[in-house]
Amino acid sequence: MAAREFVGRSTAEILTAIRRRLGPDAMIIGAGQVASADGQAPNARLYGITACRSEDLGDAPTVAAAPPSGLRRVTTFLREIGIAEVTSRTIVEEALARLPLDAISEPERVEAAALDAIGTRFVGAAQAGVTYARRGGPRRIALVGPSGAGKTTSALKIAARHAVRRGKLAVATLHAGPTSLSRLFQLSAALGATVTIIERAKDWKALCNAMGDGMVLLDTGGVSAADAPAIARVKTFLCDAGVDETHVVIPATLDPDEARELWSEMGGSPSRRLIVTKIDEAVSLRRVLRLLLEAGSEAAYLGVGPDPAADLVDAGPIEARCIAQAAFHGVNGRSAREALLQS
Repeated sequence: MAAREFVGRSTAEILTAIRRRLGPDAMIIGAGQVASADGQAPNARLYGITACRSEDLGDAPTVAAAPPSGLRRVTTFLREIGIAEVTSRTIVEEALARLPLDAISEPERVEAAALDAIGTRFVGAAQAGVTYARRGGPRRIALVGPSGAGKTTSALKIAARHAVRRGKLAVATLHAGPTSLSRLFQLSAALGATVTIIERAKDWKALCNAMGDGMVLLDTGGVSAADAPAIARVKTFLCDAGVDETHVVIPATLDPDEARELWSEMGGSPSRRLIVTKIDEAVSLRRVLRLLLEAGSEAAYLGVGPDPAADLVDAGPIEARCIAQAAFHGVNGRSAREALLQS
């Protein structure tokens, strides 16, 4: 079925007609004002939204007649980076809902509305729901991810971000290699904490109970999505140990398929959160945006550089919008870093 234009006087009216004619999977690809055909009200403003079935969107001849528009550009962009169609439709429809009808043919305003719609899907670390506050005791955070992802550096950044005082921070390590241990000892010296090597969940619980309050960070050995037994062992430990938050640390430079697989494999971990690191090293932020959109409200932090005092920002509405804008315009991670630090 070729793309067709649906005409009406309100967004709700037009979207209802689209769903009735093309079904719930219809994709919106264009919009604009059309001439009124109402002889009794020749000056009435009518607007048209062009849509097609989702399976026809990739067929260029099918949609060639659709007028170029900001909506079509947004839809094409989301499709190109592999965003799920249900997510893409939701973003486009939320963008339309944010716009007055006389603005739906203006590409800049459509883009801004789409970026705002993307931003609203994120809450950031501060509003992500922290279970430790209800239970009392120290905040218990575990960091999991591949070797070289920046888990230890992220631990330092989290501690610095929350201004953990000397004596109120404990650091533990599970299955860490020599390089990670060396980095952890540097971390402990910088923050006035000691490093405890643990092997059993009860050792971790004893460490947490001895703290009273403050923060306990657990750095785990590197795991990959392909090592299912290692992931299973880590997840079992986290559940047995009573971890409050599991931060899955994934670098922006990691192969996108491996990144998504690792994120999926860590599902079921206690209060799973996502930290995307090394954003400043990314040539393109498209893969980062896709990973963030798949994580949604579970995205917690963005690591944007090596400075432990400043280079960790919330994955909140403003920051997610910034990533989306950079991805939309082909801005690299180094340039996006400055915008993120100013957001």
